[in-house]
Amino acid sequence: MGLHHVHHAHLIFNRATPLSPPWSLREVGIVFLMWLVMAVAMMLPTAAPAILSFADICRAGERTNSATVRITAFVLGYLLAWWGFGALATAAQLGLSVAGLYFSAFNSEHTVLGGAVLIAAGLYQLSALKESCLRKCRSPMTFFLAQWRDGVVGAIHLGLRHTSYYIGCCWTLMTLMLFSCTMIIAWTAGLSAVMLMEKVAPGGRIVARALGIVLIFCGGAFVASAVFRGGVL
Repeated sequence: MGLHHVHHAHLIFNRATPLSPPWSLREVGIVFLMWLVMAVAMMLPTAAPAILSFADICRAGERTNSATVRITAFVLGYLLAWWGFGALATAAQLGLSVAGLYFSAFNSEHTVLGGAVLIAAGLYQLSALKESCLRKCRSPMTFFLAQWRDGVVGAIHLGLRHTSYYIGCCWTLMTLMLFSCTMIIAWTAGLSAVMLMEKVAPGGRIVARALGIVLIFCGGAFVASAVFRGGVL
């Protein structure tokens, strides 16, 4: 994406009031592209071990040309899954914009809503589903041995299936961007670092749970502040 498109997407990403004009198809396309680029950039470091593991399996049992095709198909499966996530995120962003809630959940007018969002994200960090997805992401070889499928279509299926676990690990953290003006490089880099530690660091489970506790604490502070001030949704 050129700098002009990035700047335009940032402006769209920040435009969300009940009086905002409807998005044009061009604006929808730019925001979708921004979500896609951001998702791929954030996930590529954490997906590298799985891609390399898949490549090792293919090269060990197939001719070089055939292995290359299958590896490419596997990566395509990853991209297809993230395209789907980008489409859902764009639709959610548009819906929140129309509802007049977009980028206002954490301001003084919607403190309870912002707190609820943070608490929900924190609870998911501590959930069994998060733990299950994280376990699959941390052990790609185990996943491949259990789910292996031959052929190009099988490689695409494996890419889609494995990426669904990556999305299961991080979708709550990424969608926090829908509720605050945070589509910026610093936030993206910070989330990428956290998600990488969750998946590859020896204490990844501790990182995930610690983040969940922090989110719940911050959400509780938001709600308590609103109650103290007599705030409403």
